[in-house]
Amino acid sequence: MIKKHGVIRLYRKGIDVDDAHFTLLYPLPLASSSETVKRNFDSNQFSVTRQLKYSATHPMEEIDMVLFVNGLPFATMELKKPIQVKMPSFMDKTNTSTSGIVHSLC
Repeated sequence: MIKKHGVIRLYRKGIDVDDAHFTLLYPLPLASSSETVKRNFDSNQFSVTRQLKYSATHPMEEIDMVLFVNGLPFATMELKKPIQVKMPSFMDKTNTSTSGIVHSLC
């Protein structure tokens, strides 16, 4: 089902196993939704885990951040540090073009 429809559909529609249906995520209710629908959405549990190790054979490998919905992994992120490059400051300098207009460099 995941290969055919994707993970998002699985979360939205749930999964059927034999005679049982498992709801994986309660969707965001509309303003006109019933109180039960709103309570169901409020019962969702969202969590974030940093530095999640995922391999017993490669214990040093880890995912930087994983987002979970109701205990199921929903998204993963690989976080990178910004590149530290020394840039000259142009805040107070101006550049005059050939047309005589002064441009500020930012």
